[in-house]
Amino acid sequence: MTDIKFSIKTKLIIMTVSIVLIVICLLTFVIGFNSAKALKEESIRQLSSALSQSAELLLNFMEVREANLDIWASIPLVDAVFSDPALSAVFVPSLREHFSKIREKEPWLFNFILIYDDIMVYDDSDSFEFSSGIKSLLDLPSNKFLMINLNNFNKKIDKDVILIKFLHSKNESDSKSHIIVLMLDIDAINKVLFNNIAIGKNGFVSLIGRDIFGNIIMPKLVLSSEEKKHFSKIVTKWERTSNIQIEYKDDLVFIRSHFIKKYPMSILGIASLNDIYQPIIRLIYQCAFLGLIASIIGIICAVYFSTRLTDPILKLTRVIGLISSGDLMQRVHISQKDEIGELANAFNNMTTELQEKHISLQESEKKFRQLYENAVEGIFQISPDGRLISANPSMLKIIGEDTFFNKEIVEILYKKGEIAGFEIELTRKDDSKSWLLISGRTVYRTNNDIIYYEGSILDITEKKSKEAEEKRREIAEAINKKLMDSIRYAELIQKSLLPNMETVKKYLPDSFFIWMPRDIVGGDIFFTESFENGFIIAVIDCTGHGVPGAFLTMIATSSIKRITSEGCCDPSQILFRLNNIIKTTLHQDEGHAKSDDGLDAAICYFDKKEKKLTFAGAKLPLIYVKNDKIDYIKGDKCSIGYKTSHRTDEKFKFTNHLLQIDTETCFYMYTDGFVDQLGGNIGCAFGNNRFKSLIKENNRKDFSVQKEMFINSFNQYKRDNEIQDDVTVVGFRLYG
Repeated sequence: MTDIKFSIKTKLIIMTVSIVLIVICLLTFVIGFNSAKALKEESIRQLSSALSQSAELLLNFMEVREANLDIWASIPLVDAVFSDPALSAVFVPSLREHFSKIREKEPWLFNFILIYDDIMVYDDSDSFEFSSGIKSLLDLPSNKFLMINLNNFNKKIDKDVILIKFLHSKNESDSKSHIIVLMLDIDAINKVLFNNIAIGKNGFVSLIGRDIFGNIIMPKLVLSSEEKKHFSKIVTKWERTSNIQIEYKDDLVFIRSHFIKKYPMSILGIASLNDIYQPIIRLIYQCAFLGLIASIIGIICAVYFSTRLTDPILKLTRVIGLISSGDLMQRVHISQKDEIGELANAFNNMTTELQEKHISLQESEKKFRQLYENAVEGIFQISPDGRLISANPSMLKIIGEDTFFNKEIVEILYKKGEIAGFEIELTRKDDSKSWLLISGRTVYRTNNDIIYYEGSILDITEKKSKEAEEKRREIAEAINKKLMDSIRYAELIQKSLLPNMETVKKYLPDSFFIWMPRDIVGGDIFFTESFENGFIIAVIDCTGHGVPGAFLTMIATSSIKRITSEGCCDPSQILFRLNNIIKTTLHQDEGHAKSDDGLDAAICYFDKKEKKLTFAGAKLPLIYVKNDKIDYIKGDKCSIGYKTSHRTDEKFKFTNHLLQIDTETCFYMYTDGFVDQLGGNIGCAFGNNRFKSLIKENNRKDFSVQKEMFINSFNQYKRDNEIQDDVTVVGFRLYG
């Protein structure tokens, strides 16, 4: 076990004390900051409120004094003194008695003086003397409140007063001046009005003003507190009212002034910063004390809980040491029902799982060895020079008896360091070829020297053969697709050779045309052409099916079109000329002809004026129904084209069959694909008899219905059999 410099117990104690101290310091800072802010805001609020209250109180006070002065100036005793100054001594006792009563109610009344024509006729204090004469008083402005120190009039008196000189004269004929002088004691006003207004614990409100010389006048304060002493020093420094600031702050006080516009005075509110700091300092001491108590409690708790925590951990550490030495049977026995207990249980479960995994790993190692021995892939290790170090049986089977690896693979591993899915074709000693899929990597030492190469090899010769076969199949499919695309386009071309059904319906409204090639294109086709006096209908069955037959239909259609365009509408002549054109086109009239192809055909021409139908056939018949009777006209036993003499003759004259249309008659032409179709219960051909019965049952129906009946009957009979041949059926009705 390694030496532990700081145990968990020590760290826990230090951490607990640190957290407690940090929390206490943060709380102290936050509470102190917020408290200081709140106390400051409260002091400023109280200061603003006190200033507003004091200003309003002072204004009311001064307005009342002005009103009182008017009242006092109008009392009869004052008028009596001014009316006859020589007799003023008679009224003095009464005036003094009157003003003594007023002083009881208004202690700030310092003096009340009456002056008649520069002579003081009444002095309420009976002791006021002017050192420089009364002239200095008379020079003061009238009807204005003034703040002045009486020392300006009498050097023996040091008293600040509010003074107003009031001109009083009720008799305009009297040219003598009547002056009333009222003096108010500033100290008494300040005491009565503002002594009870407090700002915080040590803050106060004081009246301050300026005299006629601009000097500061303020009441004498009882210097009972540090703040008042400090304030007096500040005022002494200011000296003049112009130096008074709206707001002033230093280390002890915060001062705000409020100027009274109507009077030469201001109100000063003085707030003590001690009212803010002292509670905060007390709070800090309390928090420090609580922090000390909390730290002691934290240390005790940390010691207790760390012991509870570390003892099980030490026990767990000892068991881990035993398990790491290989003893997987060891378990931790801790009875605590907490996270440590859960950790112990989890550790025991982990040890059990580790023991099981160890057993499972041993079994897996055994299975891996079996897989290694029985793997389909060859697994190898080879030296840098290509010598085989180790290989499983599959590897030995793949490389044979060679003890040296293929040099090309070794060189690739050397250059690339790692390969994955690398395919290579190798030639064995017996000259047989094989394809191998190789994945491998280079294993290096710490100095980048190669130790060995390792990897796996899979014989993919069979897979490569299948891929080659698949590639050949894809090529064949691509060729087939191109071929089918060509055939599809040939289908469009062949369909373009068919008549326009809308045009046909104009001259042959009662008709149907069934054209079903066995393949996409076929050797059957039908042809129609109208003339001024009639129209031609032809059904052609060329040799073969699919593309060869389609080529022949193109030759046949273009040939008939050329013949009819020359004005020939005789069926036998059309067949005769068609026979010659086919033979000539396919060089069947020459000895070296390679083509032995031809066609069978049935052609009808209807003369609308004569009401006659002419039919000629080359092996194809005509069936017609007249008065519910079915008749069958065989075509000539001679085909069109071919080079063999037993099938055709270029000089053969085809027979015309003439039918007079004097009543409603239905006609049907068809190729052998319909009647030769195999099907039914025993897989025999549809046959001519069954075809005639189908006509007999449906000939009176509308031709669109007949067409559906023919197609349905064909499909029902065919069942799951393939179509044997191209199928073409044409039916139409003529009226007499």
